[in-house]
Parts: sequence; C-alpha cells; structure tokens
Amino acid sequence: REDKLVLVVMGANWCHDSRALAARLDTTPLSDIVSQHYETVFVDVGHLDKGRDVINSLGLPVFYATPTVLIVDPVSGRLVNADNRHQWADAANISMEESVSYFEEFTSTDLAGLREDANSPAELSILLTDIDAFEATQAERLYQAYAVLTPMLEAFDRGDKEQFSQETWDEIRQFRYKLARDVDTLRSQARRKVAVGETHIQLNYPTYPAFSWE
Repeated sequence: REDKLVLVVMGANWCHDSRALAARLDTTPLSDIVSQHYETVFVDVGHLDKGRDVINSLGLPVFYATPTVLIVDPVSGRLVNADNRHQWADAANISMEESVSYFEEFTSTDLAGLREDANSPAELSILLTDIDAFEATQAERLYQAYAVLTPMLEAFDRGDKEQFSQETWDEIRQFRYKLARDVDTLRSQARRKVAVGETHIQLNYPTYPAFSWE
C-alpha cells in the first residue's frame, strides 16, 4: 500500500549485535532511509526457541544469526537481499556509513524485474532444489542445537552464568556461520557453472562433524 519494502529483523534483547542494529535503525541518518523506504518488523526469537514459523513463512529453513536481516518484496514475497543477508551477524562492528550504504542499495532494486525473473533454467532449478534439501537437513541439526542452547540462555538471563557453556556456544556458533557460508557458496557455484554452459554438474557438498553431545 505504501510502496515500501518489508524489513524483517529477527533478534533478541540478550544479543548485543541485535541491540546494536536496533539502535542504529532508530538513529539518523539511517532512520530516515528506513522510515521512507521500509516497513520494519522486529521478530523476537526468544532464547533461540522462537521465530521458526516466521522464517519458514518467508521460504527459508532457519535463521542463522541474531540478528537475521531479511528484506522482502511485499508483492511477490521474494527475498531481495538473498545474497548478502548474513553479514548482520556481526552488526555491532558494522559502521553507520556501511549500514546506510547497505539499506540505500536495496531501495533501487528493480522489483518488477525480480518478480518476472521467477523461472530458472532447468539444470539450475535442479541444482538449487538439491541445495535447498541439503540446507533443510542441516537446518534440523541446527534447530536441535538451538534446543541445547535455550536452557543455557534462559539461565544466563536469570543471572545464573554457571549454567552457560561457552564451549557449547562457540561450537554451535561456528557451525551455523559455516553452514550459512557453505550454502551461499554452493548456490554461487551452481549459478556460475550453469551460466558458462556446463552440464551434468556435480557439486561438492560439505560434511560436518557430529556435535560434542551427539
């Protein structure tokens, strides 16, 4: 109705990167750009135990970081920032200048072209479907890992820091960030190989070790 993009920010109050991004979105000059071009929705992911229904409704299997930033075309429902949404995991270390540049860039997106470009070559569609299946399988592992973290984060919020395991946090953090990078790399490889005319393409899918508690 207002000819704006939808800006979905999935985060949590306990996360300093989520708090840093929320504060920056409310500070000029970024706040002026966001209010003019975006309809902003904050989604509380709790202690990593909420938000799955939201991310799934946007066609993605999992949120990898707090915060996760999604820019969506409200007409087609397609993700506009699909290729570079993961950088906000480190939001506290992103400058105001970089933030302004990022959100300004998407205000000039050719949404009509995005809506029309819904069909991929058959070979690419097959590859992307396989990558989606791989990501969905790994996402289930990640959600199971989040379930391990949830009681630790809840206890930490209550001031019981002895229940929090930094080793477990780091183990899961490394996996979720590596998985996000690996999936993006697979999609880029698939598009590049199809673009240069390769056929019978075989992608090398990564394998991951079991978690320490598995």
